Amino acid sequence: MTPVEARRALPNTWPYHKGEKLVLKGPDSTNIVEKIKVVGNKDLVFVGKEGNKVTFPLKELTVEAAIDGKIGEVALSHDAKRYTMYRSSKKGSVTPLTNEGAKIFTDAILVLKKVAIEEDQYDLYYEKIVASSNTAPNKTVLPEDVRRYKVQAESAIREKSYFEASELFRDALNIAPWWAEGHFNRALVLGEAGEFDLAILEMRRYLFLVPNASDARAAHNMIYGWERSLGKQD
Repeated sequence: MTPVEARRALPNTWPYHKGEKLVLKGPDSTNIVEKIKVVGNKDLVFVGKEGNKVTFPLKELTVEAAIDGKIGEVALSHDAKRYTMYRSSKKGSVTPLTNEGAKIFTDAILVLKKVAIEEDQYDLYYEKIVASSNTAPNKTVLPEDVRRYKVQAESAIREKSYFEASELFRDALNIAPWWAEGHFNRALVLGEAGEFDLAILEMRRYLFLVPNASDARAAHNMIYGWERSLGKQD
């Protein structure tokens, strides 16, 4: 399962019968879940019916599927707290997730947890590079591996696979964090993918590397637009 497939799978891992709701039960709350989303490649967020949220940092999340025959229970654990997922009817009866749904959900979380860890490693590598000098290294020729990821990302953009393109740009930037254009392009595709917090971060990295860029004003304006969009998501 790819990261793109994992993100798409999360809302579709439990086939509902008419009138059923997805429920997330924790040690101090029980929430009817309206939607599940991944924020910034780093957090798994369950949004409740009243707008309340339960957030799990993906890199620290443990997920288990207890499968028995055709049914399965999914448990999420973080910070010494355990949450379980199940379906509930209007009459209050409780139904576990299906075996298939529990497995798909668990597999998807494991894939996204790996992405979250990679995203953190990428952040740390970038910070180490820029902390070593006041300006980025003056590089003009991209390594061949970076060019390969760049071409693949551009192909993904043509197919409007923006999240996949952001992953490919990240792979390129893991090799060449000084590549300003890569940060700019990753910011654009993250914006298209609705990952506004990461888009803002990447555009700020671009501006750090080339503060006097001819398109600096346009870059700032994009950040302001993404800030507004990020506020509307909350």
